[in-house]
Amino acid sequence: MSENAGAEDEQDEDGIPMTILAVNGSFWIYEGTELMDDVLYSTGRYPFPVRCAYYKDGIELRRFFGDDFSAGTLWRLNPDIIERLRRENLLVEVYPYGR
Repeated sequence: MSENAGAEDEQDEDGIPMTILAVNGSFWIYEGTELMDDVLYSTGRYPFPVRCAYYKDGIELRRFFGDDFSAGTLWRLNPDIIERLRRENLLVEVYPYGR
């Protein structure tokens, strides 16, 4: 059985199984870390949409997630992965506090 077999159950209501947080040009995987190999190697369930939520700075990020939140505990992504997702029209970009 694939390690990603239960990943479908972990999707949000909109069917997007992975969420990335973006702050000041840096990107972190917030949800869906178990799908990262699928994204990197174009295997498994890939292609699928990936949400990227943009925040202006760490203050805005903590305002949304709470004072105890630290992106430093998450896996960091190379910006080239984000560009590839954007080129493949798989990146769903959202701005919780506007642009």
